[in-house]
Amino acid sequence: GACGVGAMRASLRGLAALPTRSLGQNPRRRNPRLQRPPARAGRTGGRQVTSMAAPAEDPAEAAADGSEVPDSLGGRRTFAPVRPGVNVAHGEDALRAYLAWDGHARAAHMDPDAFARWLEREVLQYMTANRASLLRARADGVRRLHAPTLDPLAHALERAEAEYRGSAEGARIERATHAVAQRRAAVAGIRSFLESDPATPELAAKRAAASDKLERAIAALPPAELELEDAVASSPLWRDVERARDALRAERDRTGLASADEDARRASTANGNSLVAKGDDYEKTCADVVADAFLSGVAIGGADGGADWGADWDADGDADVLLLRNVTLGLHSGELDCVLVRVNRSETESAFVDAIPQDGDGTTGRRTLARRGRTAAAATGGQDDDDDDENNHARRRPAVEVLAVFEFKRNPDDVARGFHSRQTTLAWLAGDEASYDPREWANRRHPSGHFRRGYHPMKLARWVCGGGGGDGAGSKDGKVVVLTRDSFRGFRRTRRDAEGRGGFYLDGVWLVTRPRTMCGLDAKLRAPLMEIAGSHVSAHVVRSRGGSVPSPEDFFLAVDALRRERYASPPPPNGDDPLRAKLRTLHAWLLRAVGEKSAALPNDTRGVLELYLDGGERSARQVLLVEEQPNPR
Repeated sequence: GACGVGAMRASLRGLAALPTRSLGQNPRRRNPRLQRPPARAGRTGGRQVTSMAAPAEDPAEAAADGSEVPDSLGGRRTFAPVRPGVNVAHGEDALRAYLAWDGHARAAHMDPDAFARWLEREVLQYMTANRASLLRARADGVRRLHAPTLDPLAHALERAEAEYRGSAEGARIERATHAVAQRRAAVAGIRSFLESDPATPELAAKRAAASDKLERAIAALPPAELELEDAVASSPLWRDVERARDALRAERDRTGLASADEDARRASTANGNSLVAKGDDYEKTCADVVADAFLSGVAIGGADGGADWGADWDADGDADVLLLRNVTLGLHSGELDCVLVRVNRSETESAFVDAIPQDGDGTTGRRTLARRGRTAAAATGGQDDDDDDENNHARRRPAVEVLAVFEFKRNPDDVARGFHSRQTTLAWLAGDEASYDPREWANRRHPSGHFRRGYHPMKLARWVCGGGGGDGAGSKDGKVVVLTRDSFRGFRRTRRDAEGRGGFYLDGVWLVTRPRTMCGLDAKLRAPLMEIAGSHVSAHVVRSRGGSVPSPEDFFLAVDALRRERYASPPPPNGDDPLRAKLRTLHAWLLRAVGEKSAALPNDTRGVLELYLDGGERSARQVLLVEEQPNPR
């Protein structure tokens, strides 16, 4: 479709004034179907439900990419969340309908010619709809145009820096620079401490000692600064580096590359901040949907609702349910977006603590916690740690049981990456020690490299059922909830081979995403692909204009004109079009990048969703398609 007139007119008033929503971060088309029936009431499994209407198109996004709205997933298994303007579809029928959309692509499965055609269409649309991408491509065009003068200066600077780094002069300056930075940081830190109010008598006592430290730090600073000044003044190699740097800086200013790079940097920062804000908002929406799904009984808590205790989650009326967000548990990297847990009231003493220990407490045994008075075992006399675990594991529920783990992805193509990460993380949390190397997981919280115990602050939790109230309300039993390896005992791999190897964690692992068309590439693959392809488009535009780089406004118009031209009259498939030839070379790059992924896991979201479909309704209902309607304001 054509680019919106509003966006083009805005571009003529200066690229900085281009509307950020019309130049959206995710311009990929939605499913191109024409009809969007209204929401209608229906019944599923005897429950009153609301069918999922297709999401209303954001007018700004529609102006940017001219795409049409997705078809309805109405008639599928759905429920109505409490939050207005949010539509949810789930179940086998809804998932099959979503995968049957026309617009999905699998870029890594295309032949080189089909891939070049697809990439040309995608990158031209992306550049005209994403301000940061457009400005980065333009800066690359400026850099290529002035390479004859810029490259020699850049190489001269590299040589000067290499000689400086390998010299005694350079080593002396680096030592002096580090010493000055260290002393200045010490002065700033001590002053900040002295200006703060002492919260405890211990801190008040430390303030007196800090005053002496501040005097010594201030006295040590001038000699260090003098040493740095002398080292710099006596170094010819330092002056050579500065002259080379100044020459390159002046040429970048003369050619306009410095301003082009700065424009691109600012746009990229704004684009990144916008993406983070949208991602955070979507995660909050998804957390509300999960809570509503649990309370509705439609999605979570039924007989097939995740781990093996699903049906009797509160059969004895002796449990409360918590929803935890941004759960790290001392992981060396990453987090679990959302975790639904059951807290057994008979074990609340070991379910909560007042503060997160700072001493790698994740490896301590139950006897240690019993001595601290934090477990029910303290009242039983404290048997041997291993014997206690062996004798009571089968008959005793853990204080905190994980019912389900949720992965939220606003971009459906990122679901596969999230699924892969959860497979690795759950193997570690559930204690599948044959599946991981403890040396790779060892950190201050878990020095053994094995997960024994982790902590989550109640300020990042909410009671879904029972408990102490609303979001971040805490608990009368403590401010931190404690999860152990036993908390994850319900998670087991399915679909292992005949020898018991491999398999996936599917039961209890929920995927939540927006119903959007997929290209088969997650953000970490798609972003560099679009960057390289944008560079080729930039070079093509510069050549077509006789070797000159247009202003940002004219560059936008030139790229948009090329997009319209290729849409109306695409080059022949087997022709020698130079842009298509450049884009075709990226096919091999993509195959290498995809080939680096684990062969044991699906390499795109479609493959992951088909895993859930193969498990029938039980697995398919663990995929929630959550669409938040744009705010009409």
